[in-house]
Amino acid sequence: MALRGDLFRCIDLLASLRKQFLVPMHPAVLHGPPHSHPTQMAALLPAGIPRLTETVPALDARDCGRALHAIVAIYDFLRERVGITRHSLAAPAVRAYLARHFPRPRQGAHTR
Repeated sequence: MALRGDLFRCIDLLASLRKQFLVPMHPAVLHGPPHSHPTQMAALLPAGIPRLTETVPALDARDCGRALHAIVAIYDFLRERVGITRHSLAAPAVRAYLARHFPRPRQGAHTR
């Protein structure tokens, strides 16, 4: 069971990832005006890509894992659209850790 402080740190980390990585990458992908607010970006992502609102977890460890998966999916989409081809040597280990500790929920088993 996660301690409440750990959950708040995770929620803060997810907010930082949105602000520092996802939102700044967005204008380069859509070739439009920069959108500094996540809800503006969320409205412009194509169907099938998790919305930025899916990266905001409830105060629950499992939901933090779900939100982490959403962050990774959006980041992968944006990297592909921007044309970033360099891959980190740590990426496979990070993805394996995420899959091991926060398995993706089955389709239709959305907890929110």
